[in-house]
Amino acid sequence: MILLGHISHPDRLMDKADPQWSRFGHTLSDYTGVLILSPFWVTRRLMFGSTTNHPIRFDFEVRNPRVSRIVYRANRSPFLAETIRSTFPESIFIGHKPNRGLDHGAWVPSRMLFPSDTLSVVQLSWVMGLHLNPLFMHTIQSLIESRIIVLFSTHALHPLLHRSSTAAELTDSFVSEGLGQSLEDTSHQNIAHLFHRLCSDYTLSCPYFSPADDTDPYSGECLLCLS
Repeated sequence: MILLGHISHPDRLMDKADPQWSRFGHTLSDYTGVLILSPFWVTRRLMFGSTTNHPIRFDFEVRNPRVSRIVYRANRSPFLAETIRSTFPESIFIGHKPNRGLDHGAWVPSRMLFPSDTLSVVQLSWVMGLHLNPLFMHTIQSLIESRIIVLFSTHALHPLLHRSSTAAELTDSFVSEGLGQSLEDTSHQNIAHLFHRLCSDYTLSCPYFSPADDTDPYSGECLLCLS
């Protein structure tokens, strides 16, 4: 199972839980756990974040004072991290930063999907250019096949989702707009590129997509599923 989660600025969705996301998250309770790739944590080598309940990170401009009082205690299991680590080949080393809590690219979609600690959640840092590494892509596919949810957090594909309802349409939009050549510069674009490369092997569905502003393709909420 692969999920692409994107929302507009976190302030807009923090006042209440979103029933569409949480209802969908409830259907995923029999999965092993969640691996999150967020573009807001870029490192020179792969690193796991905290596998305990270290406080979440407010690494964005907080416009609503109530947001800074949010507490999200996802079930972050060292056993899930070890399962993921053992799936990777020895040539891909994964370090550990035990005091790094989930950043907003990780905890916002995770909190919307799993408001309680129904699944273990682990964040993995992003290394620029990793989307071109065939061993990394193969390992991600192996994790998916072992019933670990891989959650990509990025807005780089968001405009294409307004007009794509199948994996083929998303791929066509991706290529026709030249994104296949240009999505190399940022961590958002790297992760979108990896997500796109995986599209051809899975079925695309959009259980929830709600644009907040038709004039702004990056606004609104998007939860896209490949299975």
